[in-house]
Amino acid sequence: MIYQNRQGARKDIDHIFKDLLPDQGMPERPEQIALSHRILAAMQRRGIALRDAGTGIGKTYAYLVAGIVFHGPPPSRPVLVSTSNILFQ
Repeated sequence: MIYQNRQGARKDIDHIFKDLLPDQGMPERPEQIALSHRILAAMQRRGIALRDAGTGIGKTYAYLVAGIVFHGPPPSRPVLVSTSNILFQ
């Protein structure tokens, strides 16, 4: 299911980062939420998102959550996240 409704998708991102992940012990990070919203907006307009953010922002989850919200549950299209961080590769 691809979200055409931007507000619904934004609410889902907020729910994941403000409710679900903190319930699992992960801290809420406003910069991470904002980054995920910007990535989602690029996906919705079929654009490319090239973002730079400092250490500890939570870039990986920001990209993955935006991709999941945009494309929906499996089976869905793949989302490519590229990093130069050896640990995440």
